[in-house]
Amino acid sequence: MILCVGLIHFSAWPLTLYRSAELGEELRHLLGEVQQQFPNLIKEVRGKGLFNAVELNSKALFPVSAYDVCLKLKERGVLAKPTHNTIIRLTPPLSIRYRRQSLCTLII
Repeated sequence: MILCVGLIHFSAWPLTLYRSAELGEELRHLLGEVQQQFPNLIKEVRGKGLFNAVELNSKALFPVSAYDVCLKLKERGVLAKPTHNTIIRLTPPLSIRYRRQSLCTLII
């Protein structure tokens, strides 16, 4: 029984990696569109797979920090982690759907 579960888990691993890469690329594309709308506020969008970051322009946002932005995002239903006062880390779950991901970028 344990061997069967292990084989199923192992055989699903490449699909998991593909889905992570695909969802992450879509998220970065959507965040890039937000960056184009607000180039003076968002300095850079970067990431790999579902580990993504938005770097904010600290001069344009002063005195607001990434922490303050993350608190506002939390109020709107998006969980994010601030790093170094200017970086917001976004790591959505692998089970997220494209529609939900699009909604999150609209909230941002």
